[in-house]
Amino acid sequence: MLVISSQVKSFISYVVIINTKVIHLEAHKMQNKVLRIIIIVMLVSVVLALLLTSIIPIL
Repeated sequence: MLVISSQVKSFISYVVIINTKVIHLEAHKMQNKVLRIIIIVMLVSVVLALLLTSIIPIL
């Protein structure tokens, strides 16, 4: 149980790090706050979906 959750946490943190780097690169290109907010909201929803799908089988 603990091994699964730690793997999931490391995977999520890895995905978040990559996505934040992508956001920073794209944000410099776009210079558009609206698109930046949309991207951040999408990332948050993806992370929440990953958390829910990983927590439900454990419970």
